[in-house]
Amino acid sequence: MTRRWVSRPLRSLADGAAVRDTKDRSAGYFTTTRQQWTAFLDAVKNNRFE
Repeated sequence: MTRRWVSRPLRSLADGAAVRDTKDRSAGYFTTTRQQWTAFLDAVKNNRFE
């Protein structure tokens, strides 16, 4: 079974974002810097993931 992550920013931080799996909130969250979050969004928008 392949687990598909459904994520969204949990909180915008001054210098990044806190992100969690919206289908399993008990799994916790991770934080990113603004630069990391921007790079991730850019990759998604430009179809760099299969």
